[in-house]
Amino acid sequence: MALREIVLGLWLLAGGAAGAEIFDYDVTYGPLRVGRLTLRTESRAPEYRAELVIRSAGLAGVVRAVRFEGRASGRQGDLLRPLRYFERADTGRRVSQAELRWEADGARVILYHADPVEDVPAPGLGVVQGALDPASAVLVVLSGPQICGQGFQVFDGQRLSALVLEAGSSGDDGIRCAGHYRRIAGYRPQDMAERQEFVLRLRYVAEGAGHVLADAEVQTLYGKVRLKRR
Repeated sequence: MALREIVLGLWLLAGGAAGAEIFDYDVTYGPLRVGRLTLRTESRAPEYRAELVIRSAGLAGVVRAVRFEGRASGRQGDLLRPLRYFERADTGRRVSQAELRWEADGARVILYHADPVEDVPAPGLGVVQGALDPASAVLVVLSGPQICGQGFQVFDGQRLSALVLEAGSSGDDGIRCAGHYRRIAGYRPQDMAERQEFVLRLRYVAEGAGHVLADAEVQTLYGKVRLKRR
């Protein structure tokens, strides 16, 4: 199972976290716990740092051994503005490494290497201008429902994706919103033909002075995967 799809399904933009925080989630597929997602953040206005780690639970024969690490730093205001991003990933099918730097004209790829080699060109600077990196985007979606009712793009050095969410609705169990994640560019033709759009549902609960993601349901190529805060 490609747990990287969890990252692809949670890319968003807006707001930020204050102080040092840890967001820790179990990843489940049906009755099985198949992985863990942890995001560590540090905010010292106007700067922020975020470290995202996703790893499989090591269920032999059930999920591939997966390890994803992404580190971002940047400035925060009304929106997060990443400045640097580093990623190392092993999906079980591909090992890759990326380094990005944000300049006035958008995200510039300093390094991108994959084994096997990607056979599709990455989108250019003009196309990815304004996009977030995966770690910054996950920081936003975990730390508050203000992203409900908005649409955003995310770039990892090779693939550009977008997420559009419906307006949130409040209930006794928190704030909910649903939406879809769409592959845009930098994917192989066979990946685009297989599927381009994935549905996700998010639920937030009050915590401290704000809200935090309590759980999520993400559609993947393998079925529905769920995140639940530990």
